[in-house]
Amino acid sequence: MDITIFKLTNGKKAYLQVLMDNYSRRIINWELSHSKSKALTIKNLRSVLQEVQARYLLTDAGGENINHEVKKVLLGKNIIGLIVCLEKLREQ
Repeated sequence: MDITIFKLTNGKKAYLQVLMDNYSRRIINWELSHSKSKALTIKNLRSVLQEVQARYLLTDAGGENINHEVKKVLLGKNIIGLIVCLEKLREQ
């Protein structure tokens, strides 16, 4: 799960959050929003978890991905691991 930020011609930003199967690289779901928030992550996860049986979730350590509300959505969904990539934190 990752977010790409697009700068629009009117000076605003758009946030594209993509959930991708890490093995096949197939895009499972995506959401587009004008804000980067946990609500975007929750909406994206709820859409996917109705259709896909995931065992692990790989994400970065952004606040929109790692918080109590997101963890509540994941509870009871048979996800046995939340893998947080800290690569960007190590670079800083």
